[in-house]
Amino acid sequence: MANDAVVTATGAPGEPRSAPVRRATLPPDLVAEDWRLGRYVVRFKVAQGGMGAVYLAQLETQAGFRKWVALKTIDERLATDRNFVKLFLAEARLTAKIDHPNVCTVFDFGEENGTYFLAMEYLAGESLSTLSKRASMGHGVPIPVAAKIIADAARGLHAAHELKLDDGSPANVVHRDVSPQNIFVLYDGVAKVVDFGVAFVGEGRDRAGFLAGKRPYMSPEQLKLETIDRRSDLWSLGVVLWEVTTGQRLFRRDSDESTEEAILNEAIPGPRVYQANYPRELEAIVMKALARKPEERFQTAAEFARALEQYLANSGAMVGVDEVRAVMHEYFSERMSAREVQIRARSQDAFGGVPDDDATHAPGPATARIDVASPRLGRNEKAPPSPLRNALGWLLTIALIAGLIGGAGYFVWTMPAAKPPPPVDPRVIPLNAAGIAPQGSSSAGDAGPTIVPMIRVPVRPTPLNAGFISVTGGGPGGLVFEGGTLLGAMPLRRFALAPGRHLIRVEPSPGAAMRTIVVNVQTGRETTHRFPSTR
Repeated sequence: MANDAVVTATGAPGEPRSAPVRRATLPPDLVAEDWRLGRYVVRFKVAQGGMGAVYLAQLETQAGFRKWVALKTIDERLATDRNFVKLFLAEARLTAKIDHPNVCTVFDFGEENGTYFLAMEYLAGESLSTLSKRASMGHGVPIPVAAKIIADAARGLHAAHELKLDDGSPANVVHRDVSPQNIFVLYDGVAKVVDFGVAFVGEGRDRAGFLAGKRPYMSPEQLKLETIDRRSDLWSLGVVLWEVTTGQRLFRRDSDESTEEAILNEAIPGPRVYQANYPRELEAIVMKALARKPEERFQTAAEFARALEQYLANSGAMVGVDEVRAVMHEYFSERMSAREVQIRARSQDAFGGVPDDDATHAPGPATARIDVASPRLGRNEKAPPSPLRNALGWLLTIALIAGLIGGAGYFVWTMPAAKPPPPVDPRVIPLNAAGIAPQGSSSAGDAGPTIVPMIRVPVRPTPLNAGFISVTGGGPGGLVFEGGTLLGAMPLRRFALAPGRHLIRVEPSPGAAMRTIVVNVQTGRETTHRFPSTR
């Protein structure tokens, strides 16, 4: 990836290496969004991967209560893959049962219009991978702080490993993807384990031919598709600790085959090979976690965490959340401020296109909730109506149609004649109709001509099965676009669009920042988006 830190070193294995050459950049910041998914309004895109995306959204309940949450969605291409959807739901069921301050909490999941999503607590922070890359530009992550972060992660893993099934039996959870990307360090100093998407539940072998996780962090038994248990995660956590405290890569090579050979057969160098002043007690902890035989490692994540906490106590390093917070503020203060401004600016936006009082707004279908115990794919099937209800429905429909026809006939019969309005070219609208003062317009005492600037709007035939969009609010001169095509000036009311998803760009007022909204148009329905008025 373009944002990965590049680390190079020279020298044979086991020999001191020259100073690494590093460069690291921060990934792009939050990308503004504005669309609804169930009872959530998506405000920002945080990340996009091959399997799906992560968004920052707002949940609104009664009395105007709002809460920021993270939404993890499946990519549309994978939403029809039953096996992938089942894995996604399995992650929801598993993570929702883990209640620990060092594990990211999942509290809701559902499906709407074919989009499956998990709602998780919003974590304001960075992955350990991003922290390591950023710190590599300076003096690296301080060793005591790194030990504290890994101890927190071990506590979270232990909670997952100790999870019980509904009948009280052990779930035998194995995360299988413990890596710097899946350890999240909050700006307030707490570390959490995230992403149980490929977690293994139950005793047995890893699925033949299916390797889950990132190869440089896999345990030997995981690579060989042997029986795995919680101790496999402890190996992976040991690799993370080795790398974050040395600033080097341990097993990653130029090819998968070379990486596997290093994990299975090459000598594992102690951290003191790269740092002569590396604490000996910590090195012993790292090397125990990296024992190739599982029975020689720590047997539980809690044991691993206690060893790290004992090392910190013995070293006299008083490291807690305050010290971790100080490191996060040192490396990310600028980003923290920028994100705070972004989020604060969107916090009080009109929630999900709340309709105007005079606008007709047909709400979309409610989010389909998925049964945790017996997940289903697709929507709930409605029970067939009874014959009596069918008959009554037809009678009422016929009566309503007859009434409408009679009323329309009476209206046409009694309607007075009216002269047709003068023809108007639909391709040209005056900008001053949107509230813009005409350029060169004369004052009250000036006899000069009034020049009205014009803007051409291409003629668009009404699409078949059209739905409608209205965009209101903003200020004088606000414009609405789709792609590079101008749809009209604000307020834009009941503009016909073809059914489906449309990317609409709105300039609420002249010179204002362009806003992007995603609109799901449905046949015969109107969707209204209202922007704060700047009049």
